[in-house]
Amino acid sequence: MHGYSYIGSIANIIFPSGNKRYATANCTFLLHGISQPLNGQFSTNQLDEILSNMRQDEDRLQKIYLDNTKLTDNEIKDLFQSGKAKNTQYAKEKKIIIEEKEYLTDIKEPKIMFISTEEIKPNGLIMRDIQTIYFGLPQPPI
Repeated sequence: MHGYSYIGSIANIIFPSGNKRYATANCTFLLHGISQPLNGQFSTNQLDEILSNMRQDEDRLQKIYLDNTKLTDNEIKDLFQSGKAKNTQYAKEKKIIIEEKEYLTDIKEPKIMFISTEEIKPNGLIMRDIQTIYFGLPQPPI
């Protein structure tokens, strides 16, 4: 996988799962915990269930980071609490990426993955976010 400019949100969980992980010098990694948009009325039991699911998700994400990077337990918890944008140098130090590379030249067949998320805001607006992950393009996407 190769980060060209921005690796955000859920892409940061997919990214460490690759065996070959690269990023350009100016790539940004937005690392944060789980959030859940809520709209409506909920009982305490329903809120407990939502919170339980969120904690399970964060536990799974934490395991992915612990197994595939050099992030420590405390660093991951801090990122989950506050969310932070990190640069390529940090990603390299923490083994989120293996190496800094501007472009990949040894790729025979590029692949692209799109991840779409949706959030309903309190005012009823639906906010959509599409993450695009480029797997081994020989040059940046246009």
